[in-house]
Amino acid sequence: MKFAKAILICLLLSGCTVRPFENFSKSPLSITTVSSNYFNVMLKFSPIADELGKSLKRSVRVLSDWDVNSIKVHLRSQKDYCQLLYLSPVEFCQINKNVALKVIAIKQNQLGKTSETGFIVVPKNSPIKNVAELKGKRFVFGTYGDAYRFYNVLALFKESNLPTALLKDVSYSEDSVAAVRRILLGWADAGVVTKSWWQTTTDRTLDFSKLLKDELRIIGETKPVPEYVWAVTNSVSDDQRAKIVTVIAKSLSGKPNILAGFKAKGFLPADNKVIEDYCKSLEKIKNLPPKPGILPLK
Repeated sequence: MKFAKAILICLLLSGCTVRPFENFSKSPLSITTVSSNYFNVMLKFSPIADELGKSLKRSVRVLSDWDVNSIKVHLRSQKDYCQLLYLSPVEFCQINKNVALKVIAIKQNQLGKTSETGFIVVPKNSPIKNVAELKGKRFVFGTYGDAYRFYNVLALFKESNLPTALLKDVSYSEDSVAAVRRILLGWADAGVVTKSWWQTTTDRTLDFSKLLKDELRIIGETKPVPEYVWAVTNSVSDDQRAKIVTVIAKSLSGKPNILAGFKAKGFLPADNKVIEDYCKSLEKIKNLPPKPGILPLK
């Protein structure tokens, strides 16, 4: 009964979820990430937790936090809340400001790269030729605060002397396909998609006659941004850290079914140097558009 209550309190108050049948009799290794989709997190991370458990000979549990603030609060109040984190570069930078983290591996995406780029796209027949001409136009970003379709676009706009206040309207999309659909439906004049989507997409028009991207034209490109990273807290010993890196960077390389959930070819060993410069550049981005409201996007 006490265990059931603990899980309920965790879900309702702390922004996390756990593997309910884990053995907590010994101090477990805890993994967390930022997501409100608990089911998806369990599907993606449970196989990795199993691999880590076998290697470390230690129980491993999977958590999920609703946002960065949830992780920061937990780590401040409970130093052993989690030891291993899977974070976007933005999330890592925001947490690392308050709680020291060590990068141990970085995602190698579907293109085999450890960085991601955003393409600014418009309809093929649009008169818009470059980013500067987006003034007075409607633009669709990725999700608010996203590293690859939000902050990198703001950095590009800053370089192009285009404050978001000069845009006619901004909206947000869950993924590249959603952004493209808003553009092709005429709800936005331009938007951003990832380079990975552009070069690997098989998404087609409603009549299946052509790829969605064939209806678009690229007018700009953001600077590359580091991919997702695995990081550990200072509570992880050097020996345990080395074993975790072996599992993530080596053992998973032969398990494409697990990697598919992360849209990754694999993970490569890394350290904080892969993300330090990005964290510094992120602090310079001040011109944020308004956050989306709770009402559905028009």
